[in-house]
Amino acid sequence: MRRTLSVGAALLLLASSALAAEELVVVDERFDNNRRAWWVGDEEYGAAEVAKGRMLVTRKISGGWATWTDARIHQEDDYRIEVNLRIVTDKDNYGCGLWFGAKGGDNGYVFEVGDEGQYRFFHYDAGNWVDETGWQSSDAVRPGLGARNTLTVRKQGERWLLYINGQYVDRVAARPFYGTGLGTRIEGQMACEVDDLRVVELVPSELVRSIGGKGVEARGVPGRLKLLVLSIDDGTALLKQEDLEPLAEYLAGCLAATGAYTPFSRWKLKRSQLEACRDTACQARLARGAGAEAFVTARLLKLADVCAVTVTIIDAKRETSLGGGVADSSSCSVQAVLEALREISEQL
Repeated sequence: MRRTLSVGAALLLLASSALAAEELVVVDERFDNNRRAWWVGDEEYGAAEVAKGRMLVTRKISGGWATWTDARIHQEDDYRIEVNLRIVTDKDNYGCGLWFGAKGGDNGYVFEVGDEGQYRFFHYDAGNWVDETGWQSSDAVRPGLGARNTLTVRKQGERWLLYINGQYVDRVAARPFYGTGLGTRIEGQMACEVDDLRVVELVPSELVRSIGGKGVEARGVPGRLKLLVLSIDDGTALLKQEDLEPLAEYLAGCLAATGAYTPFSRWKLKRSQLEACRDTACQARLARGAGAEAFVTARLLKLADVCAVTVTIIDAKRETSLGGGVADSSSCSVQAVLEALREISEQL
């Protein structure tokens, strides 16, 4: 299998337009039973079973194989599709992953991982295989047989943003679905176990209220959120260290200008505290200690010839994502980052 090396940094999980929309759970498949009528059985080419909170799919010969159910997703809205899986056996050294927007087994999109720590995105069109990213190595993938990986395809505007274990790894153009098929696909002699499959749509709040809030994961976000911009992380040294503090202050100003946020001063915190506190739980404690309801982090990443800038807003009490955004530019200059931060803030 030919593999190419990807850029070795990862980004935090994002959500789109969280303050203008609410999450409506469309599919929440835990495989406690087979109410969705997945194909199960054991034949010459493969086998599948649903039991004890997981679906085990086995391919006995080389070649791709998919199993799917029907899921109607409103493609005009933003949404995310997420699956938790483990590769149990692998003879052909290929991958297992999401099969979505599918019509039968010959048309659909695939986001998969391999047990050597790699991922790729491709699709089938009338049975013709069309590669989009090639195999990419990524530290976000947990390697090895039995390792559990969470794959997420998040539609944001005209892009599908790809995440593995909550870390942003790539993006491709979002395109119309071939059909309503949603499930999993394996690409060789292997066995793959899936234990959770979810689809969440970001629905305008007024629509959620009109349908009575059924299926909505309420977050109770106040009208004007008190938040703290904790950091702008430049793990690949694209900018000078002294540029990061002014950028954080600029981001706070951009958020305040939207009218939905009341930024807290970062000067309430000691620089040593900020530098020593990198995980979500620690950052949440800092934000709560400063009196903030949420905190913001931003990261910079170089992907090929594109500089990607991401912003993530986290609920300080529940330590869950409230929203964020991503913007990219052909330049990684301070001015380009400033423009990207302003663009993201205007989307929130």
